[in-house]
Amino acid sequence: MRAIALVLGVGLAMLSAGQCAAEHWVRMDPNDPYGGDGSYHWFDVDSGAEDVSTGYVFAHGAYTTPAKAQAGGLDRWFLWAFDCTQRRVFYVGSLNDTGYVGKDGWREKGETLDEPRMGGVTNSFGQRLCALQGSWPKGRLP
Repeated sequence: MRAIALVLGVGLAMLSAGQCAAEHWVRMDPNDPYGGDGSYHWFDVDSGAEDVSTGYVFAHGAYTTPAKAQAGGLDRWFLWAFDCTQRRVFYVGSLNDTGYVGKDGWREKGETLDEPRMGGVTNSFGQRLCALQGSWPKGRLP
C-alpha cells in the first residue's frame, strides 16, 4: 500500500513541479521532420506512467535542442496521454511560465493515431509508450 501511495505521490509531484528535472530525455522519432533548426521532439522517460482509472499511458514531451534535453531541468513541457487500445492521443496540459495549465475537456478531444500526427512524431511517441504498457508505474492524470 505504501508503494502505491509513493507512486501516486510522485506522479502528482511530476504534474505540479516547477521544472521537469528529467535524466532520460529520448527523441520521440529518430527521423523527426521538424529537426531542421537543431531542435527536436523529446519525451521524458522518467515521467512515463499509466493512469490507474483509464489505463492510458502518459509522459511529458518537449521541443528543444539536444544539449538542453541532455542537461534536463526543462521548465517547459507538454503532458500527452495515449489510449493504446483505441489508438488515440490526448493533449492533457503543459507547464509554462505561469505554471501547469490543464487543457479543459481534454478527455473528449482525443485524436486518432490511424493517420500521421505532427509528421508522424506523435505516432512514434505513442508507439514507444504503448510498447511498454503494463510496465509503467501507476499514476493519475489530472
